[in-house]
Amino acid sequence: MPLRHAVEDFCRRTNGVKLGVTVPEVAKEVITAMDEDGMSDQYLSQFRSILGLFSRSFREMIMEARGDEIDSWLWSKKLSQVTRNNRLTLLRVMFGFAKQRNYLPALEPTAPDLVPKVNKVKAVPRMDTTG
Repeated sequence: MPLRHAVEDFCRRTNGVKLGVTVPEVAKEVITAMDEDGMSDQYLSQFRSILGLFSRSFREMIMEARGDEIDSWLWSKKLSQVTRNNRLTLLRVMFGFAKQRNYLPALEPTAPDLVPKVNKVKAVPRMDTTG
């Protein structure tokens, strides 16, 4: 792609977007907003914990976070399916907040939106092959 087209695409995508906001800044801002909105202590504690872990691993600008990196980060934690999906949901909430604050392009999916949830797969009974 020629440089001119790349610049035009970047300008189109980021029109009205506040650039330079980092993941840790958004994490802190969303937690503050939830606290001010009266979210339960248990919910806030969970949010602080998960977003704290995420922010230590993702220090870059929120616009630079990629779905494949988030997916790899979640898998690296060796979580149960339910816990992994719950953490992904919390990340989607944070990135949705960032989109509402114009830290991300409004018409594009966020990085966690590109990460599939894990579907529970029931174990298939083994067939007896001895007989």
